[in-house]
Amino acid sequence: MGLRGAGRWGAVRAGALSFPAFRSYLAAQGISLIGTWMQGAAQAWLVLQLTGSAVKLGTVSAVQSLPVLFFSLPAGTIADHANRRKMLILTQSALAACAAVLGVLTVLGWVRYWHVVVIAGIYGVFNTLDMPGRNAFLGDMVPREALASAIGLHSTIFNLARIVGPGVAGLVVAAVGSGPAFLLNALSFVPVIGVLAGIRIAADRTRPPGGALGDLLTPSGMWRPVMDGLRYARATRPIRQGLLLLGIVSLFSMNFQVLTPVYASRALGQGASGYGLLMSSLGVGALVAAAGLASERSAEPPAWRRSAGVVLLGLGLAGLAVCRWYLPALALMALTGWGMVSLSVGTNAMVQLNSEERMRGRVMSLYTLVLVGVAPIGSMLAGAVADHAGVGTAWAMGGGVALAAFAWLRPWEIRAVTRRTELPAAGVAAGGRGQESLPG
Repeated sequence: MGLRGAGRWGAVRAGALSFPAFRSYLAAQGISLIGTWMQGAAQAWLVLQLTGSAVKLGTVSAVQSLPVLFFSLPAGTIADHANRRKMLILTQSALAACAAVLGVLTVLGWVRYWHVVVIAGIYGVFNTLDMPGRNAFLGDMVPREALASAIGLHSTIFNLARIVGPGVAGLVVAAVGSGPAFLLNALSFVPVIGVLAGIRIAADRTRPPGGALGDLLTPSGMWRPVMDGLRYARATRPIRQGLLLLGIVSLFSMNFQVLTPVYASRALGQGASGYGLLMSSLGVGALVAAAGLASERSAEPPAWRRSAGVVLLGLGLAGLAVCRWYLPALALMALTGWGMVSLSVGTNAMVQLNSEERMRGRVMSLYTLVLVGVAPIGSMLAGAVADHAGVGTAWAMGGGVALAAFAWLRPWEIRAVTRRTELPAAGVAAGGRGQESLPG
């Protein structure tokens, strides 16, 4: 290896931030994700103002989440056949338009509940199309050896936004109402769209494998590549086991949104502020885990992180099942947050590193399905258990399932198969021409 090659390899080992295209994209995504979390908080507040109904609030959430169940697999197929950068420009623009329309309707005083439901459904469809492509696109900006670092950094920004966004939304809604919060979210997409329009990556110069995008417009044309992706994931043992483990834990153990408010009020005797601090503790644990994954300089994310994630998630939930003291509960929530993100983000990196380029979008659509798509089902199940047997039983069930899945699927044996690759040419366009993404 020449001096230039050695320098580039050393920069890869320094992490994904060595690549200017990824740095620009990550900064823009940080702004956009804060806006996204702002919209979620402001939308919930608006629905409660319009209806005063928790059931109608849950309906909006379900309408926005259900497209993941139905459209994730086709979205992954599209991501494997389309230019992902251009696909993301389209989906991000559509999401911005949804936020802008809701903001204008709210500011003008024209908004009605059915407007929120319809816009939430459209938002959910485009978000479903966006997620597999967005996950796979990280691998288009950095080489495989830096992919684990890129995923960890992206998760760090995501979890920071989860902490910051709702707080900013509260301030904005209190000062000027929900409408401006939606409009700010619409504006937050502008930096991402601008960066996506400006960068040039190697994938832009190669036609995606698998045929023309137009071939997918018929049911049979879509069905075959979807089934190819399912067979590929099933036949590739690390992908199969990793997604199965994540799907089981996501379905039975990651139900914090529905169980935490019940736990805070019924088991701990806390009000809204106590509940908020519990969720903040969960976010802090998640952020620490994401930062730890981002700091890894190995091409393969360590299997011990995923293994420890499942175990600590299970033990944390088991602890919450019996804990009736507030301060220990805060520590246990942080522990479960660390476990949740160590498992989910570690699995993201592992399955991408095991995926051939032609299948990466479809594999990431399965990842989206098992992590996000099963969430409404898991929430309903956890809520039913909590109502009939108590929240402690629901926590205990989630913890027990996580530990049983750990023993059955043995995540410490699941390894990523990595190979050295040429660094992708990716950079920020200057003067209409793409610049190679040398580590900077």
